[in-house]
Amino acid sequence: MAKVERNEAYSVYVLEMDEQHKRLHGIINRLHEALMAEDSVDLRAAKDEAMLSLGKYLAEHFYAEEEYMKSIGYPDLAEHQQEHQNFHDRLQRYKQNLHAPDGLRPTEIMKILVNWLHDHLQGEDKKYGKFALSQ
Repeated sequence: MAKVERNEAYSVYVLEMDEQHKRLHGIINRLHEALMAEDSVDLRAAKDEAMLSLGKYLAEHFYAEEEYMKSIGYPDLAEHQQEHQNFHDRLQRYKQNLHAPDGLRPTEIMKILVNWLHDHLQGEDKKYGKFALSQ
């Protein structure tokens, strides 16, 4: 599976959020490198650290994004917050099962993450960006 390529199609028209999304792409690409590496004790730790880094950054980003949506009076904030919570819960399950013999393979985890990122940025995040532009 290839790394996430960042392009202007991912823009949500809000500079601060676009910058955070660029950073998120970088974190997901580092996770990709860790997950695709040969398995060993050191690489297991690297995978754990990459997943932890992603989780921490997503929490910070989700908070900032939700605060921004509050500041502009975004009417679909509650639904957006629920999407964030649902993804956070999924990520926690992936982290718990990262090394389980019957857990998702790294390629499956990356596919899910990349698809979610693409769909969320192109769908839900674009909505608040367009709303902000209309104000």
